[in-house]
Amino acid sequence: MPAIFAITSCTWIALSLFAAIPFYFDNLSYVDALFETISGITTTGATIFNDIEKQSPGILLWRAMLHGMGGFGVITLGIAVFPMLKILGLNNLLYSEYSDATKRKLPNTRSVVIHVTAIYYSLILLCVFSYYLAGMPLFDAICHGMSAVSTGGFANYNDSIGHYNNPMLEVITIIFMILGSLPFLSYLKIIRRLDICHDEQVSYFVRVAIVSSLFACFWLYQNVDLGVSLSFRCSIFTITS
Repeated sequence: MPAIFAITSCTWIALSLFAAIPFYFDNLSYVDALFETISGITTTGATIFNDIEKQSPGILLWRAMLHGMGGFGVITLGIAVFPMLKILGLNNLLYSEYSDATKRKLPNTRSVVIHVTAIYYSLILLCVFSYYLAGMPLFDAICHGMSAVSTGGFANYNDSIGHYNNPMLEVITIIFMILGSLPFLSYLKIIRRLDICHDEQVSYFVRVAIVSSLFACFWLYQNVDLGVSLSFRCSIFTITS
């Protein structure tokens, strides 16, 4: 177990130090560059940029790619690329939330990671395609697709998705933020026709999201006077985010 924590910590630190270089070359101090990088990889979404819209397309794409990598998980990627890490018990992290019965029904760790990788990036591609069909420019769709599925929150505009003032884009974002929030092994259970209906983590997540959104909607309707439709739209987007 100590080896797991050591490898995890060293991987995050090394990746962050390296990934901060493009920001540093964009005339940021290294501390600011490191902050933006860690925020992206951890899908936290905090940013040091005061005016995002002035940033170059390369920087905007790099921020989104950090979300794309971070949302998948560095250790999960490590298991796929470096199968020798399994001897240190890193595969236990992947299965930790499932019962022994479920583990026995799933294939070996490397096979699981390959399938989960395909599921994750398929969700991103589907999100990008949905954004594009809903009227978002292709470049924005690519960046926001990685941001939505990873649930990170980086955007290409200061007012994020609100920049488009498009309810359909907000609905798409809500759907893919929810899909990206669920355990990816749950999708594998669905594919393999395992018992997904009794996944307590997914069940509680959905219940909390619905109840919280309804409470927030009621509060907005009573105190801000946005109307039922706009109150529900704002509350469910914010709660899901």
